Amino acid sequence: MVKIYTFSHKRPDFIEIQLNSFKKYLDHEFEFVVFNNAGFDKNKTNYNAIWYICKKHNIKCIDIKLDNELIEHIINKHDEIPFNNNIQYTNSGIACAYPLCWAWKHIISPTNDKICIIDSDMFFVAKESIEQLLNQYDIVYKRQEVEGQRGYMWNGISFINLNTIPNKENLDWWCGKVENIPVDVGGQTFHYLNKYPDLKYFQLKTTYIADDPSCDFHPSNYEYFGINNIETILHYRGGSNWDMKPTNYHINKTQWLKNKLGIENNLQVPSNGYYREYYE
Repeated sequence: MVKIYTFSHKRPDFIEIQLNSFKKYLDHEFEFVVFNNAGFDKNKTNYNAIWYICKKHNIKCIDIKLDNELIEHIINKHDEIPFNNNIQYTNSGIACAYPLCWAWKHIISPTNDKICIIDSDMFFVAKESIEQLLNQYDIVYKRQEVEGQRGYMWNGISFINLNTIPNKENLDWWCGKVENIPVDVGGQTFHYLNKYPDLKYFQLKTTYIADDPSCDFHPSNYEYFGINNIETILHYRGGSNWDMKPTNYHINKTQWLKNKLGIENNLQVPSNGYYREYYE
């Protein structure tokens, strides 16, 4: 059994697509857990949609919550303020880092599970066994680097055997700075990797496609994560629409994604019309 954790915020429709990809391509039992990271938004449309979809598919859904002790730790150690006076994230990086740190502290690290942490816009497209990988390795991850020397775990995709790694509660997923150099979310894992160099690590390889001429959306901007020379995981990229693509771009790209996964386009949209807001 593998616990699969994702953090949902901007694209609730991806939950159903991810679930379908796990069912189709994972060669073992799994439990899918969705952390609802839309609870601090002014508009609760996505928050409600995430709960709706999880309830529909009997997926465990957990709200990200305020933790004053964690917030104080972040302020004191990293000199960053996670929330403003309206209890909203202060920037998009923190909106990604805080929920992962909260979930790691309260839900994930207290267990001895074999786990997968995966971004909400990443999908399996080939048969794989996370369970078997974690029988061979302690941590499977995508290495991120700053100035070519400070390697750390990218937060977007990782498989971890919590039964075999030491002091797992000390694995810090925050961003901030390492040796006075700015790092992305997951940057603080640099310290853990350096402290435990003898753990069995496996690094995922990536293939980036900037623009695929066969697509009807441009630039195509997607990538694959490879395991054993097989393109195993497809990363949609830009699912939150941070780069302000038009509505038709994401409609076409989402249809292309479903075709890639071999998933029928029969996902139901509730009558409240929240689907429109994924692209606006």
